[in-house]
Amino acid sequence: MDIEEFFEDSTLRAMLFTHPSEHPVHFEFLGQRYSLLLCVGITAEELTFARSRNDKELLALLKQHGVFPYTTPDRSSVPLPRGGSLLGRMFGQ
Repeated sequence: MDIEEFFEDSTLRAMLFTHPSEHPVHFEFLGQRYSLLLCVGITAEELTFARSRNDKELLALLKQHGVFPYTTPDRSSVPLPRGGSLLGRMFGQ
């Protein structure tokens, strides 16, 4: 979810909603069943990457670089692969 410059002094420009673990987490409250989502702040560069490639790839990179499951307002973007996927490079996308 794009938040543009809502937090003016932050490097974060979007929120990534995901499950807090590998599988959905469910809980009950007042007799109703709910699912839990985690909201992680991401940079504009990471948002562009997720939109052009895959949010699962971004999530893997956030985990690899120790960002997930945290939101740090002034962090830099994680290093992102350049050049698209192998199939995308083969077919010019």
